[in-house]
Parts: sequence; C-alpha cells; structure tokens
Amino acid sequence: MISIKESVDMLASSWRWWRGQRNPVLMQAKRVLNTLEAHGVACTEINALLPQSLQIPSISWSTAEHLSGALTQGHIDWVNHFFDLDTGWLAGRSQSAHRTIDSYKAPEKLHEWFESQGKHQYDRFRLYFATSSPTPFDQHTRGVFSVVLEEFLNVGDETHSRYYLLSDGAGFDHPPCVLHLMQVMAIAHHYKVIVRRCLLAEKDLHPLASGEGLIPHWLFKNRGSTLNADHEFWPHFSGKPAWLEEQRAVCDASLMAAGLNHVVETIRCDRARFARA
Repeated sequence: MISIKESVDMLASSWRWWRGQRNPVLMQAKRVLNTLEAHGVACTEINALLPQSLQIPSISWSTAEHLSGALTQGHIDWVNHFFDLDTGWLAGRSQSAHRTIDSYKAPEKLHEWFESQGKHQYDRFRLYFATSSPTPFDQHTRGVFSVVLEEFLNVGDETHSRYYLLSDGAGFDHPPCVLHLMQVMAIAHHYKVIVRRCLLAEKDLHPLASGEGLIPHWLFKNRGSTLNADHEFWPHFSGKPAWLEEQRAVCDASLMAAGLNHVVETIRCDRARFARA
C-alpha cells in the first residue's frame, strides 16, 4: 500500500513535470526540434548545418530538455532564416509555421514572386495540390483543399526544403478559390514547376488547408493519387465538359486582366500541342 508521503511525492513530481511542460523556453525548444525533424534534419546533423559560432554540444540537440538550456536567439534567427518561417511560429505566437505567398484574386503577385527567384531556376520548386477525394473535382465537389509550394535548397552535398502556403482556407464550394487554383496551375506550368497531387485524410487535410503546423508533417501523410495534379486544368486529361471549359476560359480571362498575356499564350499553345499528341 502506498503511504501518504509517497502519494504526496508522486503528486509533487507530477506537478513539477506539468509545470515544466508549460515552460515557454522548453516549449520553444520543442518547436525548434519539431521543425528540424519535419524538414528531415536529424539531431546528429544539425551542427553540420550551423555556422561555427552557433554550434553546441551534440547532446543539446537530442531532447527539448537538453536544448532549452543551450538555445539562443541566434539559433532561433538561423532556423527562421534557413527555412524562411513565419517568425511567430518558433516564438509561439502563430499556429502557422510557414509564410503565405498571397496571390488570391491577384495572380500577378505569384508571377512576380517567381520572377524574383531568378531566371532558369524553376526546377528548384515543386507544387502540391492536396485534396481528400480520389476522384476529379467538378461543380458538385465540396470540402477544402490546399495548395503549397516546396523550394529545394542545395547545401553542400545535401538538399533541404522550404515550404510556402499558396492558399488559405480554400474550399471547392467557393468559386474564387477554384479560380485561384486554376491560376496557380497556369503560372506553375508557365514556369515549368513540377506539380503533384496529394491525397490526405480529412483530419490531416483540414489543418493543412487552414495553415496550421508544419507543411511537411502533413505532406508526409500523403496516401498517393492516381490523378495528375493538374488533371482538371488540361483537356487532354479531363476532356471538355462545359463546367471545366468555363473555368478554363474564366482563368484565361483573369490572367489577361492581370497583365499575364504571355502566361495565357503558353497555356493555349500547349493545349493545342497536347491535343495533337
């Protein structure tokens, strides 16, 4: 039988553990390690990425408890810069780890962002269209979806990734969101960006679509899709049903209204080329 003293000691130990878990420095250390792990950086590899001035004993990267005593603002700044994170994430002020490239109702902003990345370097990117349905979408489709962008960084012999949100709370039942999806597909094709379709469970898709947490954490749960990411965008994949033809026409018109005539020209030429293939 447990004595009163043993019971009190157990309660005191539980209280200290609970209070420690709420320690803001410990919570920040956990976010740093979770972020590095989600981006594929093992704890044994972290020092190799850091400048010498920020390198600390390897044991410090093994657990949040060890890291909390060694973590400095320099480490926070480095992780934010290297992965181009929302600075509120590691500080615990934001539920979203990643920045948004906001081109909703303004496709020219995504075009300008790609232009700013330098010519002939678009193979550094991969676009993901995430949905919970294994079938093509149409005018009757409901539910949320997400569009995210991955950027590849070459550091020595290793390749690492940054991620960006291209949509925020997007849903198939909101026509401007579907138009935005078509615009993003058009601009991605213009810049020869690889596109992938992700099939996620609803419980995983909803936080991704809302921008919560770490994008690679959700993408890791991809169950794979048999459809091309841009299946609905191209007639040679999905045919010419009236609703999709209308979406394509509206997309072309909106891109031209945004001054992206050269993007539309690329799309129309490739539609004709693919139709002949």
